[in-house]
Amino acid sequence: MTNLAQTQPIVSTVTRLQSSDIHPQPISLGTRLMALRQKAIAEGIELLSTEEILAEVKHRRGEI
Repeated sequence: MTNLAQTQPIVSTVTRLQSSDIHPQPISLGTRLMALRQKAIAEGIELLSTEEILAEVKHRRGEI
């Protein structure tokens, strides 16, 4: 049986991973939203104006 005090700690033998090794660079919310917008436009979805969006929100809330 080996003496535990004489063995090398396991932690020192493990290669330390960087967060970039596991996860790709994070994509910002703005970048993801812009990509979704471009995809919607490419698929022919008509975008609403600001006034149309506000009217839709009021309608869904029961304000209209």
